Amino acid sequence: MEVLTSAEMQRADRLSIAAGTPGFALMLSAGQAVAEAAIAVANNVAYWVANDENVYSMAPGASAPTIAATGAPVGVVAAATSTSAFWFASSDGQQTTICSMPLGGGALTCHTAEANMPVNGMAISGSTLYWLDFASGDLDGRLLASPLATPAAFAVLATALYAPTGVATDGVDLVWTEMGPPSAKAGSVKKMPIQGGAITAIASAQNSPAGLAIDASSVYWTNTGSFSGGVYQGDGAVLKAPR
Repeated sequence: MEVLTSAEMQRADRLSIAAGTPGFALMLSAGQAVAEAAIAVANNVAYWVANDENVYSMAPGASAPTIAATGAPVGVVAAATSTSAFWFASSDGQQTTICSMPLGGGALTCHTAEANMPVNGMAISGSTLYWLDFASGDLDGRLLASPLATPAAFAVLATALYAPTGVATDGVDLVWTEMGPPSAKAGSVKKMPIQGGAITAIASAQNSPAGLAIDASSVYWTNTGSFSGGVYQGDGAVLKAPR
């Protein structure tokens, strides 16, 4: 896979339009790609929820995805166990429902969580689901946990998180990113024991940190970078720090 720069994508769009592709078709394709944002991997198979209300799956080497379920509320974040896929579904632009389905196909199950809760991250360990409530994007985010069997019955593990975005766990720690105030380069990466306890800062003064992953010794995350006058400054980065 090759990741294109903004200039390369703009050039590809110009060439496509010059070849006769309508501009609105490119916008539609871009919208479809953005909508298909809820993706998880289990048993070496990828699962995602598209904006056509289907759950798709695709194994390595497959030439095309297959429909695993239909009538699925569109979701934006997802996680999976070895037997089920979970995602948050949207309602009026906010994620308010937790849905799940067996990986082998079967009935969808949805539970109403909390009204207008914008969820920005999800992780699973054992029989527990963990997620981040982005809230208003100010210093009012939360880290939540609930049983997989009854995901709407959640407990609050941490509060006063500043625009929390990504979360990961290895069954020992919960690690997450907080974007911090806009344009302030005051984001952070933090952790706490999965059973609860003190929150520890792994990195601070970060430039809008978002997605992350962990292994036994390190944390990896992306800084999305900044904009000035509506122009991206090209200062995004992928970083690593010891846990």
